[in-house]
Amino acid sequence: MEQHGLVAERGGAVIGFMTLRADGYIDLAYVAPGHMGQGIAKQLYVSIVAKALGLTRLMSEASYPARRFLERQGWTLIREQTVICKGVSMMNFVMEKGIGGEQDSRLGGRG
Repeated sequence: MEQHGLVAERGGAVIGFMTLRADGYIDLAYVAPGHMGQGIAKQLYVSIVAKALGLTRLMSEASYPARRFLERQGWTLIREQTVICKGVSMMNFVMEKGIGGEQDSRLGGRG
């Protein structure tokens, strides 16, 4: 499935990235620990959502830090779930956000 991806760099080093599949699923979202709280996730999010033309809903399976970020952007928690990845059990959060109308209404949230 087609994906749009964005990478944030500082001094030639990757400090964050985010991907959006064609179906509206934010698959990867990461900001390096030493760069959290500097607006990098918000910049990536605003830019990636701008590519969501024609979609009515965004979805993700978010980690704890991503959940907090997405909730600030107006996302809704659907359910908690436990997933197994390479034999390791992890909790994540199925989340979604309806989008459409004006570009600004899609971005929403408090930053």
